[in-house]
Amino acid sequence: MRIHVSQEGYEAEKANHRTLVSHFSDRPPYIYDKPSPLSDKAGLRQGGHMSSEWRRLIPQPKSKFKLVECAGCGNSQIVFSHASKTVKCNVCEEELAIPTGGKVKIIGKVLSEYG
Repeated sequence: MRIHVSQEGYEAEKANHRTLVSHFSDRPPYIYDKPSPLSDKAGLRQGGHMSSEWRRLIPQPKSKFKLVECAGCGNSQIVFSHASKTVKCNVCEEELAIPTGGKVKIIGKVLSEYG
């Protein structure tokens, strides 16, 4: 059985459906009261610097790579700050870093840090 609906009745039903959908799809205002910590207000500031809230949410590694100069021959070599094995100089085989269970004990001069 087919029901014929007039164009006016169809438009009225469509308008009624729109008002019901828009009424129930609106979110309550309390959701927007507090900005999210990941929003622009609490995230990156102007100039690309991270805020303290952003740094607290995203952990950063404490380990770094260091450029170490050998005390014996003057050769510079990159050493990981938390190496688990002894690091020796590639030229004179002298020890550059000795593991201690956490950070390494660096023998020589640290020229720069990366990371």
